[in-house]
Amino acid sequence: MRRKLALSGVAGALIIVAIAIGAPRDDQTIDFAAEIDAMQRQIPALESQIADLERQIRNMAAKWDSRRMIMPQYRAIPRSLPEGARPFEFNGMTFYICPLSSSAQQKTSRSR
Repeated sequence: MRRKLALSGVAGALIIVAIAIGAPRDDQTIDFAAEIDAMQRQIPALESQIADLERQIRNMAAKWDSRRMIMPQYRAIPRSLPEGARPFEFNGMTFYICPLSSSAQQKTSRSR
């Protein structure tokens, strides 16, 4: 019984402290009208900045030359493979397991 009474007292004290800390003080009151006015004054500047950036994008797109773009060249079969290289396929692409030394090649051939 004493334990329940003590716990409820502690809980009540914590609630009162939390309310007191969380309550806004007089100097912390928020003036929403002033904030809204300040944000509305920023809107035209932001809209002009967006228009300027969109204009820059259009200019860059007009100047872009797709012939300058370098496309990677992939070879289906490598020019030369080291001795003992074994091909395998993963996600639709062919990869090669290449031995690092002749002893590694002998070990892989023995294990098969």
